[in-house]
Order: sequence, then structure tokens, then C-alpha cells
Amino acid sequence: MKSLNRRFIAGATATAVALSTSAIPHAHAAATISTGVDCSITAPFVGTTTRSSTFDAHIDVPETVQAGVGFEASVHLNNISVQSEQLSKISGASLKTSTIRIKVGNNVQLDGSQPGVNLSNGVLSIKNKLKAKLNGTSLDITAEPITVRLKATTEGDITFTPDSTVLVTDIDVQTGIIPVTAKASCATTNAKPYATIKATPQEGLKVTAPTETTPQSIIDVTATAPNTTTGNVQFYLNNAPVGHPVAVTAKGTAATKIRLGAAGSATITARYVDAEGYNPLPDGTVTVAVGMLAPTLKEGDEDTYTGTINGQATSIDEPLKVTPGETVTVTTTMTPSSASVQVYELGINPPSGVTYVEDSGSRNFKSVLTTTGTGFTPPNSTYHNPHWEKEATKPNDQYRGFHTTSTYTVLSYVPQTVTAKYQIPKDLAPGRYMFQMGVYKYSTEFKDLVSIPETSFEIAADLPKLPNRKIKPAPQNEEQTTEPEDTPANSGSSFGSLLRSPSFWSTILDVAAGIVTLLLNFLARR
Repeated sequence: MKSLNRRFIAGATATAVALSTSAIPHAHAAATISTGVDCSITAPFVGTTTRSSTFDAHIDVPETVQAGVGFEASVHLNNISVQSEQLSKISGASLKTSTIRIKVGNNVQLDGSQPGVNLSNGVLSIKNKLKAKLNGTSLDITAEPITVRLKATTEGDITFTPDSTVLVTDIDVQTGIIPVTAKASCATTNAKPYATIKATPQEGLKVTAPTETTPQSIIDVTATAPNTTTGNVQFYLNNAPVGHPVAVTAKGTAATKIRLGAAGSATITARYVDAEGYNPLPDGTVTVAVGMLAPTLKEGDEDTYTGTINGQATSIDEPLKVTPGETVTVTTTMTPSSASVQVYELGINPPSGVTYVEDSGSRNFKSVLTTTGTGFTPPNSTYHNPHWEKEATKPNDQYRGFHTTSTYTVLSYVPQTVTAKYQIPKDLAPGRYMFQMGVYKYSTEFKDLVSIPETSFEIAADLPKLPNRKIKPAPQNEEQTTEPEDTPANSGSSFGSLLRSPSFWSTILDVAAGIVTLLLNFLARR
């Protein structure tokens, strides 16, 4: 569960409210908010009586939820007890019906059918969850633990605010003479938001493409849209659209072919478009390194490769930012597997255009420079020529290879590292690049240039701006209010006198105020 906002709620009546926090273990305090409430009760023989109250509120809510994913709130409420001598004059009181009304906005829906809970036109209605019981001179209001599941339909803010008519109840009052049903309605006078939740985008598209390729190659790109088999996907290369939108298949995928450009890197973006032209799903993006390919390891070659640039292990997705003209220090490391291996040559092959700083290279064991580009110039005839010029994949002229001056045998799990400095040219094209490790191993007949993603760096460039996603606006709310019914207002009976007693209805209004307190505490777990 994400971190939470917490806002305090206290009513004018005596309350004891226990909220279950098992689902929200991490809470922190937030500002207190005051909300004014006007409650009115309409009853036979009396007409309408009103009373104002003020509530200070703080609310516990998740700070963020994900669109399309249901979230649950569990509320456990203790009794609210209203004390008054006036209550001794009646034989019973109960809540015949109750409806709590909360504005939540139009980017929220119920997560499944839930008895007694309805959401319409942006208003959440919770029906008949409150109970009242008379105990002598006290009226106890209780609510069973309430669990409501909601789900944000789109990204954006979800604001919880009491509706203009926040509570509607029918209160049955029993006497020895005649039962009376009073209608209570509580309205907010300064409805401030009690909580705002940030709905983050739902799961976005996933893009599958080669991580590395060569310049001017044509690659296959597939976008997978979660939980949908309709709509289209528009692909972009470096933020420029490629072709026409591709229909999503019954498997939830859309595929296309994209021709890449010169060496560097390519950013491919996939954007989902629904039937109305909106983009409800976050874009999917992948970066392809253009210019180098990782070798296909031969059977038996299980050694591992890694590296750093300026002491950092980077990646093609999070490269080191460099400035043209800058000098960087690169290390590449091969760690042999459990079997000992004979290693003739290890070296570093930079991206095309990047230049080797002379006399800066060496291995972590005593070694000698033997290879420059594809040229082999050993100190004597005991050194083995890698013959890079005969390989299909050749190093460039800035490649430097090093041989050990002792033994070619390398023990298992002993890292073999090459370190050298390279200057980034001022005219290197913007993009993402990585270095390669040249490896010539006799025992496994392995000779190739191994791309080292941990040496990735980037020359930044201003790409064309990707068009903003088009998010469907939520429909406007329709105001929902409940007007009290007019009722007769005279009676000469002693019960009529009781009904006309301001202190009696003040007690009943305290009950209504207590119910509003329950409501606001219910909000505390949204």
C-alpha cells in the first residue's frame, strides 16, 4: 500500500470511532479541514426544524492508486452515543432508512456489484448501513464494518467531497400513542474536499524489439496492449510517426517492421488508440543500440562479461551522459566459468569515431599491447595472432588488444580486466553507444567482439516532441439533491407538545449530526 494522507474528523456529539488500519500500515498526518453542516428534520405536526454544526476533519486515504485496478477500504465503527433526558419520553427510535452521499467524480466506478452501494453521476451512495437503538436516555448509533471496492477508470485526481445533500434518513420515533417518521437531511455549507487520491495510469503497452542491431537494418517491433483486443497502435521512431496505425489482434498485440538509420541509438514508441481516438493506456518505449551486435556464444563458452564507464555500470536504458570532446575511462571484464580457459587476447573496441588515448590501455595482469585495429605486432613469435582481418566481424582502427606476458592459462573465476581511456569526438552524432570487449580464447575456439551494455553512454540531442496523449474527459456531474417533504404542523396532544419541543428535536438533530460524523469517518478509509 502506498503512503497515505490522514485528516481528522470530530463531531459535535460524543463519538468513539475505531478504524481498521490493517490495510493501511503506513499513514501520516495531514491538515485539519473544517466543514459546516446544516441538518434539517421534517416531522408531522412540527414542520421543519434545522440546526447547524461544524466538523473538523482529517481523512486517511491512499495517496495513489492505479487506474483500472480495484482498491479496497474496510471501516470498523464503534457506537455513537447521544445522551438526552428527552429520549426518556419516547419508547423507541430507529433509522428506517439511511443514505450517505459522497461526491467522488466521474473517473471512478464500483469494482463489482456491492449490496447497498451505488455510484451514479459521480456520487457514491451508501444505503442502510447505519442502525440506531434506544437505551433509556441514550441513543446508540452503530454501523457494521463496511467494505467498499472502487476502481479509477482513468488517470487523474479523485476528490472525495460530501455531496450538497450529504445524508438522507428516515427516523422512526415510537411513543405509547402513535409512531412518527421524521425525515432528516444534512447539507454541507462549505463543502471542502476531504481527500484527493492520485490515480496513476493503468498498465501501459509493452514493446518488444531487438536491443542491438546494425545501421540501416529493418527490425520487427511488437506492442502488447494489456486487457484489450480492440483499437490500434501507432508506432514512432525517435518521436516521429512510422506508417499508419496497426490494428490490435485477438491476442492483444500489434506488430510492424521499422527501418533504422545510422549508428547510435533509436527510440521506438508505441501508442494505443481506442475506437474514439483517445489514448487511455500509457505509451510503451524501447531503445535499440544501432551499430553493434552481441556475439552468439559457442557451446562450452559460459564465461561472463561486464564493464564500467567512468567507474559506473550503466545500461542502454540508463546511459552515462557525456559531452562531445570529453575523455572517458572504460573497463571491460571477462570472468571465466568453473573451467580454466586459455585466453590469447583481450581488448576494447570503441564505437566508430571514438578514439583511443595512446598508452592508456592495460590488463589487470602484466600484459603487452599486441593488436591495433586488425594489425598484429607481437614482441616475438611466441604470441598467437588472432587474425581479426579474416573475421566477418572486424574491430575498427581504434581497437586495442593485449596479450599476457606470462601464461595464456586463466584460472576459473579469476576476473580478466582491460582498462583504457577514450576521447569522445566533438562531432559524434547524438545517440546511445556502448563499447565492446575483444576476446580470443583458444580452448573454446571463441573469437568475437562482445558488446558490454554496462559501458553505455549517450550524446544527448533534442528529438522532435512526441504529441501529447489524448485523454478522454470525464462527463460532467449531475447535481443530486433530496428535498424534504412538507408535513402537517399542528397537534394538541401531549405527544404533539413533545414533537414541538425544540429540545426534543435538538436531540434528534444531534442524532443526525452523529450520523454525519459516521459518514465523515467512513470517508476516512476511502
